[in-house]
Amino acid sequence: EAGPAERAALRAPLAVAAESFGALSAGEPGEPSWGEAEAWLFVGRALELAGDALAARNAYERALLVAPEFAAARRCLATLRGQP
Repeated sequence: EAGPAERAALRAPLAVAAESFGALSAGEPGEPSWGEAEAWLFVGRALELAGDALAARNAYERALLVAPEFAAARRCLATLRGQP
């Protein structure tokens, strides 16, 4: 499990990367075919693996703000909360 300094060092660049997807238009040549909600899901998973449950929860919730019906983010959030 990562310590507080390692989690902080991980959190900032991941959040910047996720936020950058909000400015991209999916489908244009050379652009990703996935977007901001998926990026926040990946951020949440990375933070959860690093042992930062609070930051992971925030990332999953951010994914749901972008895409309220995003089932994968809902599942990850429910698992993090200990719900089936």
